[in-house]
Amino acid sequence: MLGIKATLDASVSASLASGASVSPDIHASEVQNIVDVFTGVRGHLLLTGDGRWYVPYYIDIGTGSSRFTWQAMAGLGYAAKWGDLSLTYRYLAFYGLGDQLVQTLRFNGPSVNVTFRF
Repeated sequence: MLGIKATLDASVSASLASGASVSPDIHASEVQNIVDVFTGVRGHLLLTGDGRWYVPYYIDIGTGSSRFTWQAMAGLGYAAKWGDLSLTYRYLAFYGLGDQLVQTLRFNGPSVNVTFRF
């Protein structure tokens, strides 16, 4: 689900003593909730025989209220007795429909992840 709220406020004031006067005041606001259904695959590929080093991955694709959306993530992970530590890169893309507030939205970048086991 993607919740969006857009607000526009504008104000103009002009005055010429007792003659012409202009003072438009514009307020616009819109809220949209976009809901999509996803399907995807998540897992990890082992790089070493003991399972300590691995490649985590995730990919999904979806649609619904939007035209199309997808994301992918991959990286390098290390499994210790206390938990996992991984460095990943993620890319997410959203493509809206013609009447939606957001037409195209992309996020991408690295992340450091820690998972504790207890």
